[in-house]
Amino acid sequence: MNPSTLVLFFFLAVALALARLRSGALTLPIVMHMEATTVALLINELTRSSSAG
Repeated sequence: MNPSTLVLFFFLAVALALARLRSGALTLPIVMHMEATTVALLINELTRSSSAG
């Protein structure tokens, strides 16, 4: 695993924890996690498509 990925995971975890603490509910962190996953999948797909041809 790339060290920069671990740093990004750390900051995402901090952001999700802060969202949970400030909102008092799980809805906001869940939506944030869904958005982060969607962005990661899109970036992965776009980089794989561009390197393939």
